[in-house]
Amino acid sequence: MQKIVIVGAGPAGLLLAHYLLARGDSQVEIYESRPDPRSTAPSQQRTFPLSLQVRGLNAIRGVPGLEAAVAEVGIWGQGALVHRQKGKPQTFKRKNPQLLIDRNRLTLALLQHLLGHDGHEALSIRFNCPCVEVNPDNQTITLQPLNGDKCITHFDRLVGQMEPVPRCERRSWPGIRCSVSRPWLKSAINPSLSPESARISLWRRRLTSSISGI
Repeated sequence: MQKIVIVGAGPAGLLLAHYLLARGDSQVEIYESRPDPRSTAPSQQRTFPLSLQVRGLNAIRGVPGLEAAVAEVGIWGQGALVHRQKGKPQTFKRKNPQLLIDRNRLTLALLQHLLGHDGHEALSIRFNCPCVEVNPDNQTITLQPLNGDKCITHFDRLVGQMEPVPRCERRSWPGIRCSVSRPWLKSAINPSLSPESARISLWRRRLTSSISGI
């Protein structure tokens, strides 16, 4: 049985774990730098709304019972409202329904469903445990728990976005492509959910600074 390490217990990492456990040929370990969402008040968590459309819905439909669990904490909608600095909001309708959901609620739904999975014996999740170093030659990662000493774990496959790892180390990984800058942005969109209208609301705003990073 191969050991697959996933760095990041967000929606992508948790959904991947569902599929890996369903195959039954992997030991899955997940490491997350943030606290356990089950023990953190929603008001203390940064979040933003998401719109699950055709590809997102097909992804969760591949796991039995997952769509119902996610839909229970989401809102079915048919479009978006775009609010501009001037003028009335513009409505965009979609032919296919979309599932509108807060990111933290989605993460929590995926986590709870995953822990109820029949293959949970092959699953290990640690929160407050960021990845600080990756050694691709030895196939190991170094972890720094919030309360505890550094530890090293081996992997057969490694999946995740290792943001805590210094950029110079990421560049040195063979087969890894890194973009070290992002272009200037003239505007951005701040989304929020509108339960009354069953749409996602988008507010355009101006940006005056650049964004850099991976």
